[in-house]
Amino acid sequence: MERIATLKSDQVPDRYSIFKLHLSLLERGWLKEAGTVFTETFRSLSGRTFSYIRHSSNGHEIDRTDFYIEDDAPQPEISQFLEEVLSDANVLKLAEYFQINLQSLKFDDVVKYIHQKISPRYSEDLDKFDGFMLLAPISQPPSVSVPQGYVLGSLQEAHIELVARQWSLDSGVEYCSKLLDEVRTSISDRPGFGVFPANCPAPVAWCCIDSGGAVRMLHVQTQHRGRGLARILVRSVLSAAQQTHGTQYRLHSCVKKINTPSLNLFLSEGWDLQPKNFKIMFVRKY
Repeated sequence: MERIATLKSDQVPDRYSIFKLHLSLLERGWLKEAGTVFTETFRSLSGRTFSYIRHSSNGHEIDRTDFYIEDDAPQPEISQFLEEVLSDANVLKLAEYFQINLQSLKFDDVVKYIHQKISPRYSEDLDKFDGFMLLAPISQPPSVSVPQGYVLGSLQEAHIELVARQWSLDSGVEYCSKLLDEVRTSISDRPGFGVFPANCPAPVAWCCIDSGGAVRMLHVQTQHRGRGLARILVRSVLSAAQQTHGTQYRLHSCVKKINTPSLNLFLSEGWDLQPKNFKIMFVRKY
């Protein structure tokens, strides 16, 4: 397994759209977390390409790794690649919560390998991504008018605490400095949109794009629902992403199974429901 020049987004087949977009975020300045995001690419003896993108926090803890492994890659080469990425030294650097993303038919094989590599210290968090994954359409979203009395605008630093507190309530993630930092980078590094009542500085609905190209934090306050604000926000972030990256670079979204309104919204907007959720979270036991 030989290290080669870093894979470029336009070299990744559209079939692996999540990794393709993730690379594009790096290339086009939508992922500015200097020193915390690292990517490498390898070529096997048979000429196959393998790659990964690693996210770290606190200067050393590995929070997430996204993999590029083709559907027909042979198992011995996959194991060799994973040994490079998950060396014993790197396993010791895994954060309390460690996420992997892999949009491939080899997903289950890779998860099995990682299980064996990091157990018994880690176990799956079965509830974290127990939901539906959807991919954005490659067509441009229709324009939509904002209802009277509302204004569509960009999220600003002043909105970070509001968005983070609501995201904590919606997702069950602990409200802490790490959560605030994640919201801050989502707003500062990538387009985030809010819907504001006229002459009001605080949004009543909002949506962001996270560091992996997922639509996140979509929320509409209860008293403002039923006006199509979520649809406006989803179309706005999709349009912004397509303008910068192109329609072949597809956003994705993970929707909880109990969140029927959000699922129906994305499906009505032409988002493609995937056969499985290509994400998994491991949690440290001790």
